[in-house]
Amino acid sequence: PLKLNTDTTTRPQWQPNLSVSPAGTLFAMWYDARETGSCGAPGANTPCYRMWARKSNDNGVSWLADDMFSDVVTPLPAQLDPGIVDCYVGDYDYGSAILTKHVTSWADGRVLIGGSSQQDAFTDRELVGFAVTTTTPACNSIINTQPVDFVINLSDAALVSSVQASDFTVNGTPANSFTLSNGNATITFHFNSTPVVTQGLQTMHIAGGAILRASDNSPIFDFTCTFCYAVTPLQVTTTVPPVGGTFTPPAPNTYTYDVNFNQAIDPASVQTSDLTLTGNVGGSVTAVSVITGNATARFTVHFNFGGSVTASIGAGAITAVGCNGNAAFSGNYTVEGPEPCSWSAGPNLPSVGTRFVGVFFPANGKFYAMGGRSSDSQGSEFRHPFEFDPVGNAWTTDMAATYPDEIVNNMACGVLNDAGTDYIYCAGGSQVVVNLVTGRVFRYNPITHTLTTVSAPWPPGVNTLPGGFTVFSNKLYILGGFNNPPTGDSTDQIWEFTPSPAGWMQKSTLLPVPRSYIPTTTIGSLIYTGGGSDIVAGSLTDTTDSFVFDPVADNISTIASIPRATSNTRGLNFCNQLYVLGGQFPTPSNEVDIYDPLSDTWSVGMPMLTARRNAAMDTDGTDHFWAAGGYDGTGAVSATMDIFNCPVSPCASPTPTPTPTVTPTPTPGRIVLTANEKRGQDRVQVRLSWTGATSPTINIYRDGVRIATVQNTGRYADVLTTHGFFTYQVCEAGTRNCSNEVRVRFLR
Repeated sequence: PLKLNTDTTTRPQWQPNLSVSPAGTLFAMWYDARETGSCGAPGANTPCYRMWARKSNDNGVSWLADDMFSDVVTPLPAQLDPGIVDCYVGDYDYGSAILTKHVTSWADGRVLIGGSSQQDAFTDRELVGFAVTTTTPACNSIINTQPVDFVINLSDAALVSSVQASDFTVNGTPANSFTLSNGNATITFHFNSTPVVTQGLQTMHIAGGAILRASDNSPIFDFTCTFCYAVTPLQVTTTVPPVGGTFTPPAPNTYTYDVNFNQAIDPASVQTSDLTLTGNVGGSVTAVSVITGNATARFTVHFNFGGSVTASIGAGAITAVGCNGNAAFSGNYTVEGPEPCSWSAGPNLPSVGTRFVGVFFPANGKFYAMGGRSSDSQGSEFRHPFEFDPVGNAWTTDMAATYPDEIVNNMACGVLNDAGTDYIYCAGGSQVVVNLVTGRVFRYNPITHTLTTVSAPWPPGVNTLPGGFTVFSNKLYILGGFNNPPTGDSTDQIWEFTPSPAGWMQKSTLLPVPRSYIPTTTIGSLIYTGGGSDIVAGSLTDTTDSFVFDPVADNISTIASIPRATSNTRGLNFCNQLYVLGGQFPTPSNEVDIYDPLSDTWSVGMPMLTARRNAAMDTDGTDHFWAAGGYDGTGAVSATMDIFNCPVSPCASPTPTPTPTVTPTPTPGRIVLTANEKRGQDRVQVRLSWTGATSPTINIYRDGVRIATVQNTGRYADVLTTHGFFTYQVCEAGTRNCSNEVRVRFLR
């Protein structure tokens, strides 16, 4: 390397910058204190530094001597920002260059206010050489006339005796005469007849050395530049469909999009990348051709969804006559078909809050935030449920329903039916700071606004917080937990709660490893998990462990691990797949991970708007997620809400199976049930579909045993892992109004 400063002092040099001109000159500048012995205190009127520089005229092969660039030795200015070191000056200075000069800037303290040196910004230039600066017509411009006069502006005055009319050419044709003006720094070259004859690119040229600088006989740099002659500017006239029109038939589909111009375009200038599609339709440009006498660009576009789209072509993207770039174009259109799923911000909770449980209540279609607290301070627990109405898009507090105690953090909650009535059951919980835990169970009826304690506490609740939780076959399951918080360990027990008669039973199966705060959900007749905390002596470590538990067979096995370690969030069943939303301890994520039980694989979904953990979360299973509150990415307790909405449910609709593996057995009744299957490795997904049911909830039966109580969406999927023949039926919950039976066979 080459050291640019040549002084022999030990004084500092700092913050250099370098610029390179098109003429091949390099210019380096830096702060330099070689001329002073010390700088004194910031703000004191003591000379400290000057800007020094060094220049190369041959692309850095050799360098002129370093020299003073600024005209004063400046004091070290005062630093008024208390967040910055007081002797700090000169940061992120940059140098730039054009053909004729280098330009640079710096900070110094030459200006005093009240006797104190202050920071000001200064700039100066270093000339490169003798060159053309601007022209008329301008380089790279488009004109629609055929000029005979061309104006050439120079960086310095020209030596008059060195100027000849033939020094300047257009398209190889020399000028016939010239006149000097502006102190001989401007030359107007005249042609007796215009050299601009045909439309297209035109070239202006002055050979290097043809003209000399008056001050020192320096030769002019070679000058070549082009401009475009086009009688009519190129622009879009119409499109098909027209601006404001609609692409049909419904998406997803592939369409033609014709863009018509006011003249023939250059086919070679047209690329698929010239057209930009923006909007919510998932658009892409797949092909383009030029038709109709080269006056139309026909683009082939594909849209995945319906909605709005903006089609744009940037200025100059397409040309006519080789150089006539198009005027910028943009048009708005509609694509017929269902709009895509998307996250959007919902209204804030009535209060900031965390560590509550989100519950969707199918009977009234509303979402509830159960329990939780407003801060990590003692006594901050909520006393009433929060209710969100998706139709009114508003939160309310159910003041008529009061929790039985303040031990309402980290509960396990779910919708269960007792004697034909749906309730939100909640078990366990903790109280902040005092670290009191409970096994208490209560149930809440959002319709009647009543909340009562259930005389069947969760047995481990005397010293344990619930882990993962989910509902299967009208029973609440708790997997794992956290004993003796805040200094205890994860647990591995699995518990089952039955609402009538109310009671708990511990399953004989244990988790393969103790875990807490486990994202858990039910899909079909199996319970799936993804992640969870490994807590040892109160220290939390997120894991990627993932399991599937069969509550009927009472056995558990591993599945593909979730791609990221996470905990402190929910697992949710959306379209018969496990969605794990955000979570992660201590700093939350907004990532959404999706597990497909059939393929035993994970994928990443559309992220939430907000990173959050310990939030109120749930889904209706077909077209909505709700996520509210929790700790955000900064660790603060939040009141914000994210809503995931699918205008059309992405859940696969049952379609007729091509093989006679399903045999409906008609029976009397107004509910009609059909089924088909989707086979995976060592398992099959049975997709049930029914019509005619009017109750808000439906009981699903397999071989006469109720396996689930679900929202009446007309769809349900069960997963079979053993071979044999199976009979399905659905009934309106709390009634004897049932469908026909359908028989499915899963054979090797």
